[in-house]
Amino acid sequence: MRPRSALHDYQKRAVEQIVNTNELMLWVPLGGGKTAIALTAIAEIGCNAIVVGTKRIVEMTWPDEIKSWRHLDGITYAAATGTKKERERALSTKPWVLGINYESLNWLLTQDLTGYDMIVFDEVSKMKAHNTQRFKAFMKARSRFRRRRSASPSPTPCSRRQAPLHRPTSH
Repeated sequence: MRPRSALHDYQKRAVEQIVNTNELMLWVPLGGGKTAIALTAIAEIGCNAIVVGTKRIVEMTWPDEIKSWRHLDGITYAAATGTKKERERALSTKPWVLGINYESLNWLLTQDLTGYDMIVFDEVSKMKAHNTQRFKAFMKARSRFRRRRSASPSPTPCSRRQAPLHRPTSH
């Protein structure tokens, strides 16, 4: 297991930004440690978080990263993927971090999410089209999450027909 001190300087700065900002878009190159950054920030804030990503990311990458870092050892994690019954079972465990795939986001947003005040979009490019059901469902539920984070390996421009997921906030 790697210690927190093994994080690179840019990762430590990103963690600090996440901790000190309620809305943030994080662009880190592929393999740059977006998951470790987000998990470290979640641990430092001490809040429960929902992670939205592809099925593979939420089932494999996030739990693997938790196991890889010593300072993340106490984080409980469950992936709410699969059948409705499997998703309900994962949600009922009330993990510190709950992973959900984009295809199940609409379902999750209809559930009782009391205690989850952060949402993290991993590979946020899946949310760029404003006319999708998942985008509309999130925008309706957006205020339920005090902290909103997005991560992507590369910026994706929005066309004039698309609304940005996060609006800039003043500091």
